[in-house]
Amino acid sequence: MTAVCRAAHAARARALGADHVLDYAARDAARDGGRYDIVFDAFGKLGFAAAARALAPHGFYVTTLGNPELFLRAVGLHLGGGKRIRFANMRAKSEDYATLEQLLQKGLVRPSVEHVFPLEQTAAAFATLEAGGAVGKVVIRVG
Repeated sequence: MTAVCRAAHAARARALGADHVLDYAARDAARDGGRYDIVFDAFGKLGFAAAARALAPHGFYVTTLGNPELFLRAVGLHLGGGKRIRFANMRAKSEDYATLEQLLQKGLVRPSVEHVFPLEQTAAAFATLEAGGAVGKVVIRVG
């Protein structure tokens, strides 16, 4: 697994299981010559066109941010074969949450929490998110 992040976050990426880490400020991961079976574009900033350069011939581009153009492109690629597009979004299905709970209890999934704010400091929590650069999740504790 190859992670693409800021150099300052490389150690955390390795601790989370990355075999290789690329500093996106120093190298363009889509043009570094590597071929990947899956490119997970968590923030939707890379885009399919750039990711396609790094994908293996039957690789998957996975994003959390779909748009109508990308949906149409996904249909076209599905019909034509080759590289594929998938959308990763949470579903409101109880079995998904039950599976996630089991994985958490077994220690197979470890959440990465950067900050925990009490409900009264919700504005500060949002300010932290908007400032960018958070390595883990920002949580608002209710109750």
